[in-house]
Amino acid sequence: EFAGLAIVRDERNYSVLGITYKNGGKTVVAASVVDGTHTTHAEVPIASLDVITLRIVGDGEKLLFEVCDAGQTKELCSAPIVHLTTNDVTNYSAAFAAMYATSDWNAVQE
Repeated sequence: EFAGLAIVRDERNYSVLGITYKNGGKTVVAASVVDGTHTTHAEVPIASLDVITLRIVGDGEKLLFEVCDAGQTKELCSAPIVHLTTNDVTNYSAAFAAMYATSDWNAVQE
């Protein structure tokens, strides 16, 4: 399972920041799918049982993935934002932010 945030242009171009279980513990994962190809940018284990806050920030050129755990905000990584934009005026689609969840995270990564 995986649950978190997504910035989506379409089903072949999106970025996610969320929590999954890996090796028996909670792990924060930042990943992107660009033209249907999955790339994991960061995976960080979480030991805390406190509330965890996820944040994706865009600056027009890149996405910044952050997690706040036990009151401390940590920058996980950044990734280019170009897969979320298009200059094709005949096929324009805007990116949107949403909650994201899947029951088969392993299939998403393939």
